[in-house]
Amino acid sequence: MSNAVDFDKTAIPSMFVNMIKDRWNYNISIDVVPGLYRSMFNAIATLLKYQRSKNNPHIGFKLLNEAGEFVFGAILDYHAPEGDSDDTGNWTLSFTFNEEDMTDLNAVYDNHSDMFFTVANHEIRSSMYGNFQTELAATNVYVALVETIAKQLDAISNDPENGEVEITMPGIFMAGVGFEDGQKIFYIIPGHNIKQQIKDDKGLSKDLPKAA
Repeated sequence: MSNAVDFDKTAIPSMFVNMIKDRWNYNISIDVVPGLYRSMFNAIATLLKYQRSKNNPHIGFKLLNEAGEFVFGAILDYHAPEGDSDDTGNWTLSFTFNEEDMTDLNAVYDNHSDMFFTVANHEIRSSMYGNFQTELAATNVYVALVETIAKQLDAISNDPENGEVEITMPGIFMAGVGFEDGQKIFYIIPGHNIKQQIKDDKGLSKDLPKAA
């Protein structure tokens, strides 16, 4: 049995604001934190959508911190139709906190690139009318967003007898933690709106969004 908590009922927004203030002296209003989560996961899904190819059916994205250490991953898989079906197949998106899940990928992208910086800025500009001044600023904000999820899950899952704990931001993500042999196992699943980014081909171009 899992204990579900809505994102709005968690301390994630305040924890994030405090984290980026303490680490990098960034001042971000608590009111914009939900929008930052939406823009981050949309940016990751968008980047993978632009890079997908049936010739490379298993691709991924790694969110790395400033030191190049793995924090979070996203995997996009192509599933071919079975038999003589007229179906063109489909793509599925998954998220992970474990780098071990990202083996044998055809291609791997990360946030230490101009390409991702362009996509991230395009997303935050169109959805929040803001922008990242530098690639490092985008990296720090995104790393803090993911680490805050894990930190909150860790804080509210101290009793194995309570079973799994889940945090849901409707349409964006569901993250949880369970216990295996007394050890905490963290997981994260993209929400419907983020999955739809992959399935929706409207306006899909061969080119990434142009930097302003």
